[in-house]
Amino acid sequence: MSHYINRITTQRQFSVVLGVTQEEFDQLLPTFSKVLQEKPEINYQKNRGALKIKLRMPHSQALKTNTDTLIFTLYYMKNYPTDDVMGFNFEIGQSTAEAYVKTLLAILKETQKRQRTLKNTVISTETRKIFILEKQWWVQHMMHIV
Repeated sequence: MSHYINRITTQRQFSVVLGVTQEEFDQLLPTFSKVLQEKPEINYQKNRGALKIKLRMPHSQALKTNTDTLIFTLYYMKNYPTDDVMGFNFEIGQSTAEAYVKTLLAILKETQKRQRTLKNTVISTETRKIFILEKQWWVQHMMHIV
């Protein structure tokens, strides 16, 4: 059983912390888990396709279950904390949190392609869509620096 899911005790907490309801989370988890198992390495295009790097899950097994991993990903998408804050909240290092975020956003995107749940929940308003696009640009921009 997930350590983190036990801390979310009400529907309101689900919505506030993760941006989805319990039902939406439960619908999303099987597809997310399947993509997570199928795609341990995801090609991430850098410099407009000129260079491809493989993103891998960190060696750390801090996120022990697929439920923990989905909570981590949705928490990031809902709140956009820094890598340091993610590390603190999930008891991992900053660099491990950064590696998880990079990889799991790609996995969440693939999950979204397969299952349209996120289109109507996490990314429900135009403001949210714009914010997500800006965040994706920022992540890609930061990849150029690294």
